[in-house]
Amino acid sequence: MPPKKLASSPVYDLDIEAAKHTFDNVGKAIDRHDFRGAIEFATSAFHQFQQLTVTTLDHRAYALGMQANFDEAIEEERMIVTLAPNVSTGYLRLGQLYQLQGKPRLAIDAYRSGMLKVPRSDKEYRELYRLKTQATTQASKKVDFISRLPTELVYSILGKLGEEPKAACLSVSHMWRTRTIDCSAAWSTLTVFDDNADQCIANVLPHIARHVEELTIDTGSRRFWNRYSWHMQNNYFSNLKSLGLEEATTNQFQTDIPFSMAAAFLQVRDTLTTLSLNFEYHRLPLVTISDVLFACDNLKTLKYTTYRGLSEVLGNISARRKDYILIDLHLKMQETGGPSLGMLLRQCQQIQRLVLEDCEDDDDIVVGLIKRNCPNLRIMGYNSLEEVAPLCSIHAEISSPGLRIIHSTAYGISVENKLGYWSNSNSEKIERTVLRSLSGNTKLTQVRVYCASAVKALADTLTQLPPVKTFRLESTNERQHADTDLKRLFQYYAATQKAATHLSNIALRKCVSITDDVLAALVQVLSLTDILLHDLVQVSSDGLNRFLNNLTSNVSTVELGHWNIVSDYHLHALSGAQGLKKLILSNLTGISDYGIINMVDKTKSLKSLELKNCTTISDKAVEYAKQIVQVEQSPDPIEESEDESENENLDNNE
Repeated sequence: MPPKKLASSPVYDLDIEAAKHTFDNVGKAIDRHDFRGAIEFATSAFHQFQQLTVTTLDHRAYALGMQANFDEAIEEERMIVTLAPNVSTGYLRLGQLYQLQGKPRLAIDAYRSGMLKVPRSDKEYRELYRLKTQATTQASKKVDFISRLPTELVYSILGKLGEEPKAACLSVSHMWRTRTIDCSAAWSTLTVFDDNADQCIANVLPHIARHVEELTIDTGSRRFWNRYSWHMQNNYFSNLKSLGLEEATTNQFQTDIPFSMAAAFLQVRDTLTTLSLNFEYHRLPLVTISDVLFACDNLKTLKYTTYRGLSEVLGNISARRKDYILIDLHLKMQETGGPSLGMLLRQCQQIQRLVLEDCEDDDDIVVGLIKRNCPNLRIMGYNSLEEVAPLCSIHAEISSPGLRIIHSTAYGISVENKLGYWSNSNSEKIERTVLRSLSGNTKLTQVRVYCASAVKALADTLTQLPPVKTFRLESTNERQHADTDLKRLFQYYAATQKAATHLSNIALRKCVSITDDVLAALVQVLSLTDILLHDLVQVSSDGLNRFLNNLTSNVSTVELGHWNIVSDYHLHALSGAQGLKKLILSNLTGISDYGIINMVDKTKSLKSLELKNCTTISDKAVEYAKQIVQVEQSPDPIEESEDESENENLDNNE
């Protein structure tokens, strides 16, 4: 058995005073010009101090080992072996450390090295031999954990393995093969490529196919497809819920493939709910969308990829039934064709998530068709540059109808109590669709908008709803009267601040539509508690100063950043904010030590000051501030990192 704990220390009993006395004799001998005696005393002192060093290192290694800090303990013992190669101390402890880690072969090497260096006359030589024999016995023992462990634990382990190690398990022994085949968790998700592991797995398909719930075939080998297709046609995949045929597989398909594919679909139709077909570079539409929907009665999710147009791959859908239960449709094709898309959507009116990718159709036509034919649509993706949110991203308890999430070249999110979207100069139409989806939503509490192109529509929408708690606006595109619209919005929040919900958190970044008048309206919102202002180029120094001077005692956090006009003048204005507890200053070049010192002296309520890349503030000023408030300093070279933190804050603000 390996040791359960380290042997006790120390190795030697050393008289430190004796070593010191010997070293003192070195100096005395030199003073007498007895150089031979000095050499002898120095040599003796060196050996005594070397033993002392070895003992000290061994005590340290022992303590590290008892704390399971094995790596550092091993380094200490290796140093001992280097300092005293003919002493057993380092070898004994090093071997024990390896045995405690379950590394008997490394322990054997340590003991063997000690036996080669330590004299046989040493009293610890026999201990080195005994421990080496013990480690050798330990290393020779092999345990078949698959046969020893409880079945549930074995299945838990096998379920976490990849395809290659699972294939290896099939070849170890009859016990391993049986346990691996019988483990349903190991085969619930299966992806087929062209490697040796897939060949081993294909050989046991009759035994494991019943466990497979998600199957993806991504191989250029027609032989693999034929084997899997045959097993599907003969009902081996009795629990298959999701099937994906990738481009590498469909590229090998010939004209006879649709028959085997249709036969396979018919056999799994009772369980199959998700299907992905990638014909992106195939010349012919081997199977049409209408054929798929007809063959797979319970299909709820379909992704169909092709470089051809929808009219070529739709099929005769009007001749089929009209009550398809499809709720998630993803089409990746250059042309959806107005009439074809209309026919498809009319037959699938239960769709809740619709994604159109690489679509070159007229936006008005597509959006109009969706609006008329998708009464249950909750998530829409239209030529989105981002991954479109899945249906599960909408909480099940949300029962109110209407769009909740929109992804497009204007990326948007609207989920029950949160709205966020990223717009651009060509996407006002999608932006307005996002805003229309909020009609009647009385639970909205958070709004975050990037590059808004329709500021008036945004203001019109929000003034028809109860006040939100959090409002964040960034990089608004310049539009005529946008400042007037925002001023109107903030005046509405000021007038409704006694409502059940009220605006408390505001963040404005890089907004050319924010002016002195807009800030004057904002400061009248007495419910504000958290304020972030960054790079508002249309705001004057006096306008900012008036805003800061009029902050109420409810305001507890203020952040100013990336703004050339901010100076000591504005820090002085902040010192009058009676409720201010936290101040964040980011990338400001107009403030000085005097402004910081004066501000922390006069702002009695201030508890925390955070400085991000404020290079004009000296360490001396920071040290002074630390005597009064808690100070944090951090570089802030990449402004995009703020977006990530803001996103997290938006999610956690409630």
